[in-house]
Amino acid sequence: MAKAGELVLELLPGPDEATEREAPAVVRTARLIGGDAALEFIRRFRTDQRLSVRSELNLAWPSFDTIEFFEAVLEGTVEAGQMLTVDHVEKLALLPRLPQLTMLLLNGNHGIPPAVLAHSPLEHLTLGHNDLISDLSPLRELPHLRSLALNRCRAVTDLATLSGLPLNQLYIYEPLRELSLAPLSELPDLRQLIFDFAAVETSLNQLDFAPRLTGLGLLQDACAMNLAGLEALTSLEWLTINTEQQWRTFLSAGTFCTLARLQILDVPHVDLAAVLPHQGLTSLFLTKAQQVDHLGALAELPALKYVGFSRCGPVDLTPLAPLNGVEVRLFDCDQVVGTSLFPSDRLLID
Repeated sequence: MAKAGELVLELLPGPDEATEREAPAVVRTARLIGGDAALEFIRRFRTDQRLSVRSELNLAWPSFDTIEFFEAVLEGTVEAGQMLTVDHVEKLALLPRLPQLTMLLLNGNHGIPPAVLAHSPLEHLTLGHNDLISDLSPLRELPHLRSLALNRCRAVTDLATLSGLPLNQLYIYEPLRELSLAPLSELPDLRQLIFDFAAVETSLNQLDFAPRLTGLGLLQDACAMNLAGLEALTSLEWLTINTEQQWRTFLSAGTFCTLARLQILDVPHVDLAAVLPHQGLTSLFLTKAQQVDHLGALAELPALKYVGFSRCGPVDLTPLAPLNGVEVRLFDCDQVVGTSLFPSDRLLID
């Protein structure tokens, strides 16, 4: 099997030959083959700074010896704005050798390790599956931290410990219990909020910081949040909603802001003609829409560049085919017609 893998590696294009779409798939294939020859092949991509390639290099790290891969591929090549995943102490010890690292995903029950708090360049930190963290105030030691994501940090029960942090973005997924969002008023720089839990507050107009937001994402477990008061968010640039009630409230709010990106999740019936008042839309994404009406109305959105569908259907893409500047992407959609009308560079199917 190892010999067969090496033969496959010989057929794969290197970083100079692989296109934007091919390069991450090539690194992924080498990762799956594994072994010394695969590591040597991946090493050829160490200076490739395409974000899709850097993401695959990050994913490849656990498949090889920690130190060997770090020294062969990562050391000296990780730049600001590229995410790196750390999931055990051996990797944590390597942080001082990554002075350019500004984005870190820390997975596992590590609390908030001293090595992380000592890494002052950090601008974005994701803490995942960490049941040891209850007090977030030590993060104040990171002077440049602007973005924080908490994913299944079940011991966090009070967001007041975030007070004093210069956060611009906050993402909270699956805490153990409902949390109050009211303490976020003590984050004067907060502009983007995504959450996936039932908050103590049940209406947007109960959150005095909401009018400052430029981005708001209400995911599946935030379905109880009423969007009353949405029209006060006049600086909003992107919005994610996930219930029919939130969709109706959004429509009734009119053109209250210059919205660029809209995600509509879990709304069974979506009439796309209703989004036409938002003429600045560049991106539109739908999930689990069982009925999508007036797809052709999107031709009247002059700034539109991207339309995505996930687990939607049936969908007839024919009205979008003439829109040469619009890319369409499909995720797990099996009732779609009109795909043959698109050139390959405008239609992506996952």
